[in-house]
Amino acid sequence: CKWAADSVIKDYGINPQKVHIIVGGPNINEDFLKKGKKLTCPEEPTKTNPLIIGFLGKDWARKGGKFTFEVVKHLNSLGIFTILRVIGKRNKDIPNSKLMEHLGYIDKNKDLNKFINEINSWHFSSLFSYSEASPRSNLESLRLGVPILSHDIGGISSTFINNYYGHLFRPFPPINEVTEWIISEIKPYNNYYQKRLALKEICDQITWTKELLKMKEILANT
Repeated sequence: CKWAADSVIKDYGINPQKVHIIVGGPNINEDFLKKGKKLTCPEEPTKTNPLIIGFLGKDWARKGGKFTFEVVKHLNSLGIFTILRVIGKRNKDIPNSKLMEHLGYIDKNKDLNKFINEINSWHFSSLFSYSEASPRSNLESLRLGVPILSHDIGGISSTFINNYYGHLFRPFPPINEVTEWIISEIKPYNNYYQKRLALKEICDQITWTKELLKMKEILANT
């Protein structure tokens, strides 16, 4: 990620011409995706059909779960029926709430179809870590056609690829800044729908294969 590359150059004095960024790809079996069903877009949020924000990660505290849940609660206070769906091992820090659905850990090696279907059902994926190097969750969400909500901490910005859909907020943004952006995207819903369709058209370019070909080219010219 650029964050790590900057550190190598500034803190260790490495020649910038010898430093390259290979973001990598999502940890999802591409062959399985090619054989599976087509990616879809969730329905428009209503009073009975919630806006779904997803959280993917085993470290609820570090990855900003509490902040994301506050965003969800604020959206509900504004009349936007919203739930937070959480993939990851449950721990004492994760609250019990009717506004949260905890799915536990989903093993991609054993139940990749469940993992794909779950993330694809989200309106937005979230990552508001207070410390982060090079998160796979953002890339996995984008690969599955789901826009991401994150802030500019550590290596997160490098996972916002060209033509992505989502938003990279300033570090530790106010809750109302995040909720206002979300509402501006889903109203009218066709705005969101069209941007999600555009992401769907390019998401198959987000792969380890593409990134490794970049690495191969770099090594060939070194």
